[in-house]
Amino acid sequence: MESAFPILKFDPSPTAIIEPKHFDEDLDMPEAAVVCFFQDVIAMLLRDHKARLLFNLESEIGLHPI
Repeated sequence: MESAFPILKFDPSPTAIIEPKHFDEDLDMPEAAVVCFFQDVIAMLLRDHKARLLFNLESEIGLHPI
């Protein structure tokens, strides 16, 4: 039976559209991290607590420091 709502369709593919393995494995990143979207907090962590800026992800709403 065909669903009227595309979000309800089952995708049997074992590979997701966004896969962690699609990213550069040679990147020097910690095993775990905390994500924050507050730009003032990120700026303070970089400035006062010696956080490392690895790169910026870009999206429709701007840059996201990693």
